[in-house]
Amino acid sequence: MLWSSILLSCVVGQVAATLSSSPCLDQHAEQLLHDRLYQTNLRGPRWTGNDNQNTLTSLVATSMEIAGLAVETLNYTLFRWDPRWWSLSLKLTDGTTMGLPTTGYWPYSGDSGLKGATAPVHDAGSYGLFPNQSANPNTLDLTGLPQGGSILFFDNPSPTKNYSQPGYGLLGTSVPARDIPELGNLTNPHWQSAKTLNFTAIKELGVSAVITSWVHTSDENGALQYLPNDGAVGNGTLYDVPALFVGNSTGETIRQLVGSGKVQSATVVLDAPSSWAASSTVIGHLAGKAGTNDSIIIYTHSDGPSIIEENGPILLLAMAEYFAAHPLSINIDFVITTGHMSGHHLNESSWMDERPALMQNAKAAIVCEHFGGEREVLDEKVPIR
Repeated sequence: MLWSSILLSCVVGQVAATLSSSPCLDQHAEQLLHDRLYQTNLRGPRWTGNDNQNTLTSLVATSMEIAGLAVETLNYTLFRWDPRWWSLSLKLTDGTTMGLPTTGYWPYSGDSGLKGATAPVHDAGSYGLFPNQSANPNTLDLTGLPQGGSILFFDNPSPTKNYSQPGYGLLGTSVPARDIPELGNLTNPHWQSAKTLNFTAIKELGVSAVITSWVHTSDENGALQYLPNDGAVGNGTLYDVPALFVGNSTGETIRQLVGSGKVQSATVVLDAPSSWAASSTVIGHLAGKAGTNDSIIIYTHSDGPSIIEENGPILLLAMAEYFAAHPLSINIDFVITTGHMSGHHLNESSWMDERPALMQNAKAAIVCEHFGGEREVLDEKVPIR
């Protein structure tokens, strides 16, 4: 079996021969797609196992059945971390309290309850990067931590990757990488997922909470990023150091105030209890006209923090409805997984072992994620970041 993230040329030829023209949604289907995206966004983030995710997967599964697909759900349970309220404040030495804006939280870091964690602030500097842009936690200064506990602060630069270097290839364009100078300095908040923190070790050092600041990412782009998506090992185990993200300008304010001795303490509130929850992977099978076992897998995940990540299930539903009305010769298996945002407490690839025939019959796979995402230019005078 030969896998690819895009259709192989032989499959493309088969599809092209089947269709008299390029597939296109009609006006009714376009309006349905728009309505579904808009209304799903109104419900908010779809964290693994929350009501919003389960509602989406149920709606998509039922709609695929109505369209004529054979639909199966694979059901799981996980110990779901549920961030509800979070806030950050500094108690200054002049007796005043300063509330600070946050961009979100560090997933699965801990649960402070509504009372929060209060302690002196230790500026640990910067969570650095090795030359290959992998995380270098050794740059954090964990010496001289306050006796009796502390709240750790550090800035957290997003990795930068140079896609014009040898070893990288571009898909979907014939333009050489050397002719796209913007590729030489790209940052993406999703790469922050590699910069994990040893919460167990810092807890043993007396750290009760963490504040970390985005670098090379705007507050808007950093808002509610579910990163790093890395929970404690084992489904049912938790870390115990609640951590919040702030924007770059807020981080600079914290560093300046701490450095000038004006901060008595900080209070980190991250009310995030955990409980067992249900979640499902959806598999929709659309039979082709040829009557063989050969198939194409079209794949996405259903859990995510925004309507960009992840809108794949709604797009897959639109594709399923289209191809149910305009069938191909080859079978199509639509796989919508859960577990992507579970902090590794739920394996989103479990369906591969549970339904091995899907893998055995597949001639190609298409991963469909983050439709409609746009690049962000932080400064028009510098390369795209």
